[in-house]
Amino acid sequence: MTRIFCCTLFALFLGAVSAQAQARATVNGVVVGPAGMPQANVTVIITNAAGIDRRAVSDAMGQVVFGGLQPGAYRLRTEDDTFAPFTQDLMLAGGQTQAVRIALQPRVPVAAPPTQRATLAGTVIGPDGRPRGNVTVILTNPAGVDRRAVSEATGAYIFGGLQPGTYKLRIEDSGPDAQPFAVDSLPLMPGEQRQFDVRLQIVIVAPPRPTTPTGAPKPDVKADAGKKGKEKGIPASLVPEVTAPGGEFQALPNRWNFDWPTYKRYADDDKQVWVVGRTLDPYNQNKLKGDFPVFGSRSLFMNTNLQLNTALNPRQVGKGEAQSQFFNNNNFVGSVELFRGDTVFQPKSWAVRGTIVGNINDNTVAGETATQHTYGIEEAFAEKRLAVLNTSFDFVSIRGGMQNFNSDFRGYLFFDNQLGVRLFGNARSNRDQYNVAFFSMRVRDPVSQLHSFDSRDQTVVIGNYFIQDFAVPGYTAMFNVHVNHDNGVPNDPHALQVTYAGFHGDGKWGPWSVSHAFYQAFGTDDDNRVARTLNGGNAAPVDISAQMAALEVSRDADWLRYRCSLFFASGDDRSDPTKAHGFDSITDNPNIAGGQFMFWDQQNTSVAGLVPPNAKGPVVSVLSEKFSLYPDLRSRFTDRSNFVNPGLLVLNGGVDLRMSPKLKVVTNVSYLKFANAEVLRQLVAKNGGKGFEDETIGLDISAAAKYRPFLNENMFFVLGFSSLSPKGGFATALGSTGSLYSFVGAIQLAY
Repeated sequence: MTRIFCCTLFALFLGAVSAQAQARATVNGVVVGPAGMPQANVTVIITNAAGIDRRAVSDAMGQVVFGGLQPGAYRLRTEDDTFAPFTQDLMLAGGQTQAVRIALQPRVPVAAPPTQRATLAGTVIGPDGRPRGNVTVILTNPAGVDRRAVSEATGAYIFGGLQPGTYKLRIEDSGPDAQPFAVDSLPLMPGEQRQFDVRLQIVIVAPPRPTTPTGAPKPDVKADAGKKGKEKGIPASLVPEVTAPGGEFQALPNRWNFDWPTYKRYADDDKQVWVVGRTLDPYNQNKLKGDFPVFGSRSLFMNTNLQLNTALNPRQVGKGEAQSQFFNNNNFVGSVELFRGDTVFQPKSWAVRGTIVGNINDNTVAGETATQHTYGIEEAFAEKRLAVLNTSFDFVSIRGGMQNFNSDFRGYLFFDNQLGVRLFGNARSNRDQYNVAFFSMRVRDPVSQLHSFDSRDQTVVIGNYFIQDFAVPGYTAMFNVHVNHDNGVPNDPHALQVTYAGFHGDGKWGPWSVSHAFYQAFGTDDDNRVARTLNGGNAAPVDISAQMAALEVSRDADWLRYRCSLFFASGDDRSDPTKAHGFDSITDNPNIAGGQFMFWDQQNTSVAGLVPPNAKGPVVSVLSEKFSLYPDLRSRFTDRSNFVNPGLLVLNGGVDLRMSPKLKVVTNVSYLKFANAEVLRQLVAKNGGKGFEDETIGLDISAAAKYRPFLNENMFFVLGFSSLSPKGGFATALGSTGSLYSFVGAIQLAY
């Protein structure tokens, strides 16, 4: 029944996507140079009748695709300094696929006859930045004769058959909100096809000059030092402090009390950028959202954040055997940050932030409901800028307290809110960034994921360094080191000392988006609890050497993004009981192969045969923890990292569908297997169970949609479904090949 339901749901999903794709049109273009060969890296722009632009860049084969287009009139044009402009008007029908050959010509034709006619074309753009139609453009030739053209709905205008010479162009009636436009010198060469966009400017009404009352004292002005950038007549008390050493700066009055022009930039006066908005309105200018100073200061700002996150999760998971549950989770978040300094121009001088989260959750199993109420102080830190190093505002800051930190691009090793001290900053005009952090780990609740201030008796030291445009523009490399020293928990008080060395990258390689990671872990565990179980309860110290690697490659095709990824964590083959080769993290939350929409990553899974009957003391109870990829046979909330584990291999393919600016759909299919299941085979054999005769886990399929009605993160809805079909040795261990599944429905409201 479950399979029929899943197949029906997936078919309906594909049908909905297909119906939307059929209702829309597609433009397949190929850009060729003057010699007829494909031309890469040319910007192509398509404009609809409402004047909205979409842009794409031709790939190595000269191809460019615009999909998901509503039926109607469009204008296709190029934007490139090397070649002459190209324009073509299109009329697209629903479901039509239009092929266009974009044949580029040299910007100035070679050896054009001196009498060859020229062409002038362009787009009329209004003060609001949108193309403007029904505007009369007047072109005057050298003899003083006028020609007129009226811009189309897409803003396009064109004059053809022009004799070479110098022309004048003007717009006399540009509308009540725009100034007249005129160009006195517009030379056209023989045969030239010139692109000239008319950008209209807003009508500005000069503000009245302020007057000084008779008898009022003159302000204390700053004397002119005779240097560039200094101005006379500015009261010294209003000259802002500049903290970057060197360079030249122009002193300006306090911009918060500046006499702005009286013209209307927006239709609604309440939306003027210098007007403070309503207190409960987070979308416009608001003192509570850090847009204006508070408490009468000129450089003290406040940012508040209120959230409600609710999730409903009916699911069937592996808890020894398949078990149906209904989980409901609610988080209430309140956060306040107070900081000094305008972050548009330079890093914060100092900041303090506090975030408290209240959680209510309940889980229903076999008609019995367990409810939990808890709270956690997830952020409580103070930050101070130690120095600004140069005129590019490279800086060094320090932050101490409860704080969030992700040590790599995708959360493979350490992603948590923990108590610590972090030194961070940047260099080379912000091309490089770095962090050095020390964390004293706190206890974390396994259900709500919230923290208490009880010590975990574990310390973590992290250092990382990011280099932007490493080897190629758009690609960022990162090197990091982690040292994890864990003294265990009261019922397992043994020390673990592990060092991780990593190299990572994220960015663009031509048309491809690439993200990769590699870690090498080495160290010692004084008494590994899994090895101790296999050793008959005797002490089992191990030396650690393990690896992790991940790679995701994706490519955009207009509204679609195609992805494929590979994830590998080494497993322990138990060939040497004194060695541990299974990779494990510190506290991870990885984002690959579907992230938290993936069933294997989203849910906790355990197998009955891994636990000895009537066991006392530390035992193996978990195969994999929720929000983690690693099958590390431990709870990351109560147990130290375990490197005697089977490891994991994931092969993934997926498609992201940007259906509209409001709606995004993510689909994934993943094949999972253990890197080496020998640890699991020995455990189930020792405990009288069965299973894991091979490394196969199964097939993980997921689909999720995120809808943002206001085009931002203040409100969004998420609906997702994931399913894991057990295969091979994993199915034997569970005692069933029936699918495990999880539905997720979530809403976030934020201020």
